[in-house]
Amino acid sequence: SDVYKRQAKDMSTSVEDSMKVASIYANLQTSSEEVMQSVKPTLLLANATGADASNASDQIQGILEQFDIGTDQAEHVVDVLENISSNLKEDFGKAINNVTEGVSAVGQTAADAGFTFEQLAAMIGKVSEKTRDSGSEIGNSLKTMLTRISKASSLTDEVDNETISKAAKSLHEVGVEVYEQDGTFRNFLTILSELKEKWNDLSDSQQANIAFEVKCSLYIQKCMFLIHLIAGNAW
Repeated sequence: SDVYKRQAKDMSTSVEDSMKVASIYANLQTSSEEVMQSVKPTLLLANATGADASNASDQIQGILEQFDIGTDQAEHVVDVLENISSNLKEDFGKAINNVTEGVSAVGQTAADAGFTFEQLAAMIGKVSEKTRDSGSEIGNSLKTMLTRISKASSLTDEVDNETISKAAKSLHEVGVEVYEQDGTFRNFLTILSELKEKWNDLSDSQQANIAFEVKCSLYIQKCMFLIHLIAGNAW
């Protein structure tokens, strides 16, 4: 209890809140060490997003599970979310909510595609800043794209082979290959970078076909914007 009192004082919160968060993790049958490692970052995230402790703990645990990160890195996860959000040109509370929601929506698929948590959070933050879309919208858009033209497609049952084949074909027809010669998927960002370079030279029907099959957006201009934004930054 003395530890929680000190922690509450350091974070300008109540001992009751600190104990409440500890009880959430204790109920998850985590070790006492893991409980101690999780309380502070959960309180930090709850304070930053306005979420209650239960939702904040779910978000942190989800990210740790999706990217196979140890509990001892929970505070690092919150630090990344806060640092990225504080550098975006939008309200901090809205920004960190968007980044957190976006990572939650696409985290496992992005991890399967080879992205790190840090890369994904930065990407979602930048898209949020530029489009003002919600985190869940951004996360689900990325998830749809990744399940069609990245190695994540082989690790999910959300799309069938025909859907993946149509997406690959739409890109092949404009000179962008989804697969290596050995049949494995090429790097997702490399694919988008090549598509970005060709986009302005494509016909309206080619752009519309790619937007439809890859499902980057229902709207051609928004699809183009996402491709240029994602491919045009070093994550």
